[in-house]
Amino acid sequence: MFNEAVPIVKLTIVKTQINANLRKDSIESALICVNLRFYGYLLIVVSGF
Repeated sequence: MFNEAVPIVKLTIVKTQINANLRKDSIESALICVNLRFYGYLLIVVSGF
């Protein structure tokens, strides 16, 4: 019984770690997108002057 539960627990831990990494990646890429948009906007404003 206990031996059967161990792999399940390990799997769950790995899954949550992968999900956390994916979430972190998506947050980072979202931040990069916002930064790119911001810098693009700045470039447009600067070149407009």
